[in-house]
Amino acid sequence: MTPNETKLQNLRNYLDTLIGEYREAISSSVREMEKFNISPEDFRKESVSLNVAAFTLGYLNLAKEVSEKSDYKTTENYIRFHKHQIETKTIGEAGVITLAQNATISALSTIIDLYLDK
Repeated sequence: MTPNETKLQNLRNYLDTLIGEYREAISSSVREMEKFNISPEDFRKESVSLNVAAFTLGYLNLAKEVSEKSDYKTTENYIRFHKHQIETKTIGEAGVITLAQNATISALSTIIDLYLDK
């Protein structure tokens, strides 16, 4: 296995871990929202958590797809591009979408720091 193939496999494994964590966060929020006596405040909090996790999960799933169909450099460029797009195109008031974008930037930054070439 070449060094880039090894890096790509490590990246895929990490993406699988993150995807599992975000899926669990979504499931947890939905379970909380299904409670019969949940307060409106708690329902809103779980709704925000659900939306943030779902937004980030979408990017992680797409990055995983690219990593399975492409080589290391293509995958690296894809992840860096989307992090850059979110960072530079995010405008507007703070809200759920901003929280979701920030969570996604954080996840992509961690991937870049841990698994992509410096």
